[in-house]
Amino acid sequence: MVRFLLIIVLVILMATILKFVADLILHTYFKSLLSYIPYVDDITTAVSVGAGGYLVVRVVLGQVDRYLLSRRVGRFQGIRLVLEVLLYVILVIAVLVSLGVNLTGAVVGGTVGGIVVGLAVQTVASNVLSGILATWSGAVQPGEVMNISSWIWGSPVVGKVVKVNSLFTEVQTVNGNLVKLPNSAFLGNSTFSALRGSEELLYSTQVAVYYDVRADKVLRGAVIRLRETLREKGVKFEVYLTSKSGTANTFTVNLKFKDFRDLNGILSVVNLAFDDAYWEAKGVK
Repeated sequence: MVRFLLIIVLVILMATILKFVADLILHTYFKSLLSYIPYVDDITTAVSVGAGGYLVVRVVLGQVDRYLLSRRVGRFQGIRLVLEVLLYVILVIAVLVSLGVNLTGAVVGGTVGGIVVGLAVQTVASNVLSGILATWSGAVQPGEVMNISSWIWGSPVVGKVVKVNSLFTEVQTVNGNLVKLPNSAFLGNSTFSALRGSEELLYSTQVAVYYDVRADKVLRGAVIRLRETLREKGVKFEVYLTSKSGTANTFTVNLKFKDFRDLNGILSVVNLAFDDAYWEAKGVK
């Protein structure tokens, strides 16, 4: 409450200072432009309303984010997105009103302009709607470690969902970088696989080995090596021969581990274990 009062006071103070400075400059250096003072007043008021309103919106959204984070109610992220859009719409309307725009006349006479604007904001609306539906359905939750696959960006994105905004979803990947995925890519274009188990993260990977050696020898050799290396990392695993073809034997490795940031190192260990097992079965040291 104190923060809101401070923001209101700052907005009023800023508007007063801007108006005073603008009037002083016009009266001192541009006396021929004194007739434009009403327009300058409207502009300074609009700037103050826009800046102050933006600060208010950020404070409100910050409080909502802290509430959701403290209670881990990820499904209500959709409400947060609706609130964000609503607050910014109100802010835009407030700025237009402060500029003296007749909103009723603009609505009645803006049919053609509305169509143009509607086409222009189609992508924005698609992002907002997709973000709302993805969070309300529980498909995407902040703090969730996920494997997000889509034909739009090719390789799956594996990482932790940091934040779902109105237009983008921020994901911290296993490589440590922060990527922003457009929400519009979610509906009908993406699949979501949560890695969470009861207490550990679950991840499955496949390794293809050339068929010219016996699969059981490769399997035994790989399991021995994985026991030696993954046990030190506290990683549990299961290995299965899941398919055979005319060119390769495919093994599926199910992994259980604690920290998603360890995934790259674990996958490296798995691939090297199968590589060593293959060459050992082939008789090459």
